[in-house]
Amino acid sequence: MSSAVKSKPQQNSRRVYVDGKLTGVRVPFREITQAPSRNFDESLVTNPAVRVYDTSGPWGDNDVQCEFGRA
Repeated sequence: MSSAVKSKPQQNSRRVYVDGKLTGVRVPFREITQAPSRNFDESLVTNPAVRVYDTSGPWGDNDVQCEFGRA
């Protein structure tokens, strides 16, 4: 028995790839957007997106449909 697995999109983030040193190697990261910060004078400061290593494997890629089953 085999079932298709589809990951849910994560809010305020997207999957991005960084090219590795070897040709054809791409490393997946999750780019997370941040809300602006408020200064003491009430002005807003934009915060840059943060990239973290994405450990979800192929399940984190919306363009890939993964299947799993029992042996």
